[in-house]
Amino acid sequence: MGKILKKILIYLVSIFCILTSVTLHASYVYAENSDKSKWQSCTVYNGDNIDDQNYYTWASTIKSYLTETSDGNLMRVQALSDGRVLVEYYTNDYQLINSKIIDERLLSIFGGFYETSSNYYIVSGQLNRQEDNDLEVFRINKYDKNWNYIDSASLSNCNTTVPFRAGTVRMDDYEDYLFIRTSHEMYASSDGLNHQSNYTIVVKMSDMTVSDAYSQFESMSYVSHSFNQFIKVTEDGVIASVDHGDGFPRCIVLNEHPYSYTEVYKFEGELGQNTTGASVGGFEISDSNYLIAGNSVIQDESFISRTTRNIYVWVVNQNNKEITTKQITNYDEGDGTTSTPHLVKINNNQFMLLWTRNDTIYYVQIDSNGNMISDIYQLCGGLSDCSPVVIENKIVWYTWDENIINFYEINLSDLSTASTKEIINGHEFELNGVINSAEGTVENECIHCGLIEYLTYIQSMSVYWNDTGYGSYYSYVIDEVDVGANSYCLIDFSPRDNDDKFEIIIDDPTVLSWTASNAYNYSGYFTGLKAGSTKVVIRSKLNPSLSKTYNFTVYGPLEILSFTAEKKENKVNLSVEATGGKSDLNYRFYQLNSDGKKEIIYEGDNSNCLWIPQVAGVNTLYVDVYDGTNTVTKSLDYIVSDEDIKQLLGDINQDKTINYNDAVMILQADSKLIELTELQKLAADVNGDDIIDYNDAVQILKYDAGLIKEFI
Repeated sequence: MGKILKKILIYLVSIFCILTSVTLHASYVYAENSDKSKWQSCTVYNGDNIDDQNYYTWASTIKSYLTETSDGNLMRVQALSDGRVLVEYYTNDYQLINSKIIDERLLSIFGGFYETSSNYYIVSGQLNRQEDNDLEVFRINKYDKNWNYIDSASLSNCNTTVPFRAGTVRMDDYEDYLFIRTSHEMYASSDGLNHQSNYTIVVKMSDMTVSDAYSQFESMSYVSHSFNQFIKVTEDGVIASVDHGDGFPRCIVLNEHPYSYTEVYKFEGELGQNTTGASVGGFEISDSNYLIAGNSVIQDESFISRTTRNIYVWVVNQNNKEITTKQITNYDEGDGTTSTPHLVKINNNQFMLLWTRNDTIYYVQIDSNGNMISDIYQLCGGLSDCSPVVIENKIVWYTWDENIINFYEINLSDLSTASTKEIINGHEFELNGVINSAEGTVENECIHCGLIEYLTYIQSMSVYWNDTGYGSYYSYVIDEVDVGANSYCLIDFSPRDNDDKFEIIIDDPTVLSWTASNAYNYSGYFTGLKAGSTKVVIRSKLNPSLSKTYNFTVYGPLEILSFTAEKKENKVNLSVEATGGKSDLNYRFYQLNSDGKKEIIYEGDNSNCLWIPQVAGVNTLYVDVYDGTNTVTKSLDYIVSDEDIKQLLGDINQDKTINYNDAVMILQADSKLIELTELQKLAADVNGDDIIDYNDAVQILKYDAGLIKEFI
């Protein structure tokens, strides 16, 4: 709709968690949302990290990190899509303290972040498609704890065209050395192809020199393709690494450099077939074992078509390399799947395993042997590529989606206690009342930083209507609709180039609804919801004085609620109750004769009338209700006895007494002085000869004199 307002995305994260049955015992936990939707900053960074830890074929670089600073605060490190690195500091209750951008001395591709006791490190890289041995491909920057640049290590001539290709970057340090485990795409080999493998860089931190870098075939830790990489150094200096391999070897593989090589979990399929049906999400070291967390389909000849992955922990004994597989979930094939998990080390004997399924986080505590030592808990929310960290007896991580950051906590003292803190950043604009009528603009001012936007408003409007949604629209207002029917509306306006939109205000939204065809409300339709009336205002949001007001009427369907017959002495009261319709209702009560023609009992605007039965037995009665457009009909059966008919005879004037007055009326009718109604004729033929004459009058006089007790 013309100029586009600066994007302000404010939405409420409100997810219904879907409980899913597993064979293992589970307890459900609702996150307690505190200070939800609290603003912290006007600055918004584009991108998101939700579910970025999850992968189906190969991993990607980790771009989200959370760590505790020396003063007890939190530091969030987030690589941005433009190559810069955002650093934000928060209090331990997630109040933003300050932020900074790291963008100098970095190569174009972010690799990873790492913290030692005294320094921060960032690994970055750049493409080398030309296979230029002089081009710097990897760079490792060193910073102090205030993010002051100290030094960097550089790597070129390293058989790399694409750093971090189809993999990630993870680091660990031991004594004076920083060990970097990653992946790369290599120079074209003799077959003309650029193959991919893992890659290891060792940096001496004291002087920032590269002391080793290798991915050669002779290296015991070589894996190709390697789709995810992990590295840890044990307390006694053993370098342990884990790779997700699809060819050489085709398995999850554990290396202890330079001592051993263990194929932990083998995959079905051909060597080099990228699809393995599995992913690896965590690698930790306990007192006696290596623990590897991941997910996998059933590895059989049908693995490539399977879609359900279950969570596993593979336990490798550090001494004898004996492998124990712990299956944590047991979902049947076709019953959804699980995400790539996180594995968090609490201490040498306790770990937390986290994964997601159907927008729900699951977590369980395991011991050093991979055994579950708690229930499986669930909470609403998500994971990200931010590996959860242990801070002040809590497991903490965050998710990020454009202007929304959610911090999650799990209380390690009580695993059933979890919480989230939602932060919604960005400008919050309000109209400040300043109008420039000459320019046709209003001022929109941020309530936090005072930034002013000038918005062009709509200055004129015309509303057109249509009852089908097709063809031409007209100025004739369609403000009467049936329940379930639509009145289509199209608004013409000027200037066409504006920042405005229309507001549709319905006084009673239970009677009428509005469905917009576009975000600016200049076309759409009203729908009748229930019978009634309501006022509707169509107005400019930025120029509310420009408005149109309509009074809508919604008609319910014409229907008969009840049709009853109640005997009242020698008559029957017929009554109908109807609802709906577009105008005043008219009623027609009748019977059908032997020819199927209507014999009208009453017709008019009364909903009840009197009927005098003429024939004993079952009488079928009908009523039509008409609203000027539609007619509805209902019938009922009424049983008339012989005694009911007899009670009518002789009472010509219907005064409930049979006497000479009734005889006089018969004689007057016989002499053509008056005309009897059909009902009076029925009562006058007391001798049953179908002729009304002096003989009937004589019978009535005899009855009045007590000479006879009944007629006929």
